[in-house]
Amino acid sequence: DNLEQLVWDERQGEVLNTVSVTDDPALTGAVMTTLYAGEKVTYLTTMFNTDGWDYIETTVDGQTARGFIPQGNLSVAGEDPTEEIDPDEDQG
Repeated sequence: DNLEQLVWDERQGEVLNTVSVTDDPALTGAVMTTLYAGEKVTYLTTMFNTDGWDYIETTVDGQTARGFIPQGNLSVAGEDPTEEIDPDEDQG
């Protein structure tokens, strides 16, 4: 078994732009909620399909929810928000 365990980053993030949150960036892109600049979320990880997506945790209607926002719309503590991860570059 050569699969690594998925580890959440769990750093505080701040939304930079108005952005839609989806639970399915690969197929439907259905919108769960909208976040606005300045809102605080928890950054969990980044995934890639044809684009980069930040996986975040937020609150929707008083309930904890996890979803994806397009990469580049989040400032994460200890990270340059203008730096995008290259999916072709070795991250490990």
